[in-house]
Amino acid sequence: MSEEKEALKRLLKRERKARKDSEKILEEKSLELYQANQELKALYSSLENRYQKIVEQANDIIYRGNESGHCIFVNTVSEKILGFKKEEILGKHFTDLVIAEDQEEVINFYLKQRADKKENTYKEFRVHNKAGEIVWLGQNVSLIIENGEILGVSGVARDITKQKQAEIALKRSEEKYKRVIANMQLGLLEVDPDGLVVKAYERFCEMTGYSEKELMGKDPSTILTDPLSKELIDGKHELREKGLSDVYEVKCKRKDGQTIWLMISGAPRYDSSGNYVGSIGIHMDVTEQKKLMHQLESAKAMAEESSKAKEDFLAHMSHEIRTPLNAVIGMTHLLEDTEISEEQEDYLTTIKYSSEQLLHMVSDILDISKIESGELEFHHTPLNLKELLEGQVASYAIKAQKKNLEVRLDWKADFDQIVEADQKYLNQIFANLLSNAEKFTDKGSIVVGVELVSENEKTVSLAFHVKDSGIGMTTEQCSRIFESFQQADYNTSVRYGGTGLGLSIAKHLVELMGGNIQVKSELNKGTTFTLLIPFYKSAEHANQLKDKKLAHDISLCGMSVLVAEDNPVNQKFIKKLLEKFKVSYTLAEDGKQCLEKSRIQKFDILLLDINMPEINGYEATKIIRETKNPNQNSPIIALTASALLNDREKAFSVGMNEHLTKPFSPVQLKQILGKYHQAAETLTLDFDEEYLEDLYQGDQEFEIEMLTVFLKNGPEDFENLKNSVKKQNWEQAYQLSHKMKPTFKMVGLSQLEDKMGKMEWMSENKRDELATFFEKNKKPFEQAFEKVKSRLKTISSML
Repeated sequence: MSEEKEALKRLLKRERKARKDSEKILEEKSLELYQANQELKALYSSLENRYQKIVEQANDIIYRGNESGHCIFVNTVSEKILGFKKEEILGKHFTDLVIAEDQEEVINFYLKQRADKKENTYKEFRVHNKAGEIVWLGQNVSLIIENGEILGVSGVARDITKQKQAEIALKRSEEKYKRVIANMQLGLLEVDPDGLVVKAYERFCEMTGYSEKELMGKDPSTILTDPLSKELIDGKHELREKGLSDVYEVKCKRKDGQTIWLMISGAPRYDSSGNYVGSIGIHMDVTEQKKLMHQLESAKAMAEESSKAKEDFLAHMSHEIRTPLNAVIGMTHLLEDTEISEEQEDYLTTIKYSSEQLLHMVSDILDISKIESGELEFHHTPLNLKELLEGQVASYAIKAQKKNLEVRLDWKADFDQIVEADQKYLNQIFANLLSNAEKFTDKGSIVVGVELVSENEKTVSLAFHVKDSGIGMTTEQCSRIFESFQQADYNTSVRYGGTGLGLSIAKHLVELMGGNIQVKSELNKGTTFTLLIPFYKSAEHANQLKDKKLAHDISLCGMSVLVAEDNPVNQKFIKKLLEKFKVSYTLAEDGKQCLEKSRIQKFDILLLDINMPEINGYEATKIIRETKNPNQNSPIIALTASALLNDREKAFSVGMNEHLTKPFSPVQLKQILGKYHQAAETLTLDFDEEYLEDLYQGDQEFEIEMLTVFLKNGPEDFENLKNSVKKQNWEQAYQLSHKMKPTFKMVGLSQLEDKMGKMEWMSENKRDELATFFEKNKKPFEQAFEKVKSRLKTISSML
């Protein structure tokens, strides 16, 4: 019994010890668990803070919604994108912000996601921000699902407004240009990377005779072209894949079997992500052009056969043009025998040598044929050689001003300068040599030197040197420079142009005069032509010029003219004449400048040279007449060296009013300006109904209001302007004309706006002419107020 007790005690003791050990272990594990829990709590708090920070710093809207989709959390970026604070969004359903037009589509999209329990979706739609503006959102929505039950949603929405606007603009641009192409009767075809049709537009179908249905999904090259053309088109697909575009022509066959030629402009096509998706071709039917080309080739062959006949015709026409020029030059010599002032002598010199310059240009072709056939005739008359050379040098000095070239005469011959010679051909010789020197010299000088070689009672021999510091020539080039239709080399011909006749003619003329001509040149250092010519002395002496004035029966005071002329000599001539006529002028040196200046100011008349660089006179006139230009209805006068009938008809066909042939006399110019100046003064007032309709858009009440304001202030302002001009108060005249100018446009009287604008300009620039101009033009303004009163009464009665 005692043994059993002892055993029981030992057992109890072991159990107590075991329990204590277990409790100790449990206590240690509990402590470890507690510490682990604390660490987890700290980690969770840190992660939560980090997550919260990431969410708040995100560039996209991040939100949570309950099972019904109402917002229970949203980050602060929503205020930046939508303008709403978090408190204003919480509790709202996100579809509440969707614009009305998109709501049904958006709601149905997300109802389907719930019904299908699709975990993730992406949708783009429009919402209103707080300011009522439209914002495009691209939204990812995820369903929160547990045990098959939807507990809520989480969403990320990004502002894609700029991308969408760019896509919409691109799409509109594409549609716009597709419409433009359709209106231009160009066929449009889109194919995939394999060359199969994905879209055939109406005009392309009309060109080929196939419907879009017949072409869809097929290779058009197989249907429309022969094997050779198909091989060409197939090669283009490789170019498109490399991003290359080009233009080419192919022969095709329509559905009805008719052969046509198409010019194709092909380019690669890309989707919105920049991926290559095929190519697009713009097709133009050039069948008629091809036929015309073949006809032209046949015509060319026929033209070559009749080349000799055309040369004869050209020679005849050159002669016909040269005849009136000779008459003008002859009259200048008669004027030289009369007394004139220094200023008039300058005008006369310009007229004389400009005429000779024109005569030189139209004479070359005719003269070379006469020289070679031995038909050239010389007409010797008394001639002052020094004056002739002074005139030539002065003429080319003006032309060389733009290059800053010095052109001068170095006269070293001490003898009686009156000789017997053919002035026309001497002028032609030196004009050719000086023209040649000016053309090939960009810097430095051109010097015409004259030296006495020998002299006796009857004759005198002179050496003439035309020396330049230009590009020079090689010895080989010098050897052929006097041959007809030859220049130094091909590059010279391409760069500097010209017929290659000038020096050949000069050589022939010098030799026919009993002289000779030689050339010495060094490449890049310059060229010297030396002429040795004998002359017979003349018994006559030069007469003094007598004073003779232009007729003053036409008054052009106050007239404004735009002059488009690229020749410096002609510019000087016309400018001097206009200054003499007291005409205000603006100078344009080419067609491009002409258009620019014609858009700035209204002119009474436009003088346009036909052959101008950049844009010629015909093209400039057509643009002025067909566009909104202040001078759309202004008289335009063609200035041309051609008197051919077809040239006159062409000038009239593009909208020119007159055709003034160069060289023209001062009287001719004055008469033609006077004709249109007088017409401008008898102005017919008409309302610009098209402009008024565009301005007021049928709002008659608005027009009545503007007419009333015009009549309230206009007559009084005009009366004040009249007094300002009378008292020569130019500042007040400027202010009043500046104020009144736009008001006439507002009531549809743009003609008077132009005249008032002229008064504004004259009050600053031509004050001495303003009183005369005002007096001549005041009647239309007085009539205008009565016409506006009548219009106001008519419109008011209609209402």
